[in-house]
Amino acid sequence: MFSRPSEPSPPEHAAAYRRLAQRPTPFTKIEPFARQADIARGIVVGRLQYDRALDWTHGNKLKRTIEITPTGDLKAD
Repeated sequence: MFSRPSEPSPPEHAAAYRRLAQRPTPFTKIEPFARQADIARGIVVGRLQYDRALDWTHGNKLKRTIEITPTGDLKAD
């Protein structure tokens, strides 16, 4: 998903990601970026948290929970 630290893949979204990382709130900015980059919004939130642009406790409502069943099937909320 991300080729180098702090840069989304494909590279044409790197400048937009850097702008988002500078001011990630309000969280309504995350959804359009995720759509444009074709990346799940939870992945974007996780990357912003990893890059310390967001605190680990912020933006988690934009993430989806995935459950892996004992048979290996995936269930999304």
